[in-house]
Amino acid sequence: MYFLIFSFSSWSNPEHYEVPQASPDEYDELLEEAAGLSGSSASSIMLWSTNDRGQWVPTQNLLPPIVPPPQKEASTGVDIEGKTDGFLSGKAIYLSQCHGWIYNENLGRFATQRGNNFGTVEDFHNPEGMNQYLIQYLENAGARVFTVKERGMNSSMSISDNDGDGYSESGSDFEDGALGFADLGFWDYGENPFDTGTTRR
Repeated sequence: MYFLIFSFSSWSNPEHYEVPQASPDEYDELLEEAAGLSGSSASSIMLWSTNDRGQWVPTQNLLPPIVPPPQKEASTGVDIEGKTDGFLSGKAIYLSQCHGWIYNENLGRFATQRGNNFGTVEDFHNPEGMNQYLIQYLENAGARVFTVKERGMNSSMSISDNDGDGYSESGSDFEDGALGFADLGFWDYGENPFDTGTTRR
């Protein structure tokens, strides 16, 4: 099989390159080679191959279907309950778990920042790995971890500010917890916003 690489500076005048026989596993490498061969005015790259009937078709149409990963039971990283002393004790780590949902003006709705590539969406699997594994490993080493996006997996959970207006408690089983976040509007240099408030549990 031979691959014919089209690097288009205009659709009516493509440049043609033939490269030696290659397997579908080398598709990405061939795309990079095509980009290197194309001129500076090229606006897109396409790979075409001959099928078993000798017809030229887009190479991606000849690639084998993506095999879905095997199903496995849900699991989380190894977690050590409670405060842990370790190499990162006394350190605060702030994590942004990748991209996420934004409002797309062109689509007129909310959508992920990254599309569906090879059967997966980066906006979903990166946060899963960080929330279920990395965060717990860091906490096991003693760090205090704060995330840009909600890390909880409980869709029924709600968060209230015990220092805010309208907060009330019913019953006598509540007690003061660790220091917590407080929105003071601004903070002095070196001041930790997560130590300026209180928590109840």
